[in-house]
Amino acid sequence: MESEAGKVGLNINQGEFIYLHVNLTGSLLKPDIKITPVNAQGASGSNAVNQMVDETKNQLKDTLQKEINKQKERAKDSLTKVVNKEVDKVKTKVEAQTQKALDSIKNKAKDKVINKLDTLTKGTVSDSLKQKAKDVLDKNTNQEIDKIKDKLKDFDPFKKKKKN
Repeated sequence: MESEAGKVGLNINQGEFIYLHVNLTGSLLKPDIKITPVNAQGASGSNAVNQMVDETKNQLKDTLQKEINKQKERAKDSLTKVVNKEVDKVKTKVEAQTQKALDSIKNKAKDKVINKLDTLTKGTVSDSLKQKAKDVLDKNTNQEIDKIKDKLKDFDPFKKKKKN
């Protein structure tokens, strides 16, 4: 028995009980009996080794998968931060350039209107009327600029188009 147990990797000298796996096959008149020594948990020596290898492999696989998922999340988070930072930079530049262009257009339009008023109203309109026209133009111009600024707040050049 000891030699058969040694072939499958079991040492049966260590306990008072010997566990055996008895496999009966065949017919009643011609039975086929196979007896294999097993450890206390009921697994034969080579099966126990294979089972331990499988358990270790599964544990390593789970550990590696968890670590891979952590690394994916870290990379995703850092990439998202970088992209958001770049989008903010571009948005700030666009807003600054737009504001500069709006101010330039506003000043040019104001100058042209004032010049036009001066040429049309030479000597016929008092200075108070000129000032009133200038105030109305400033108010309307500022309203238009505010509308354009509101549209720019929602401007995002990297945003995906929405599907209807």
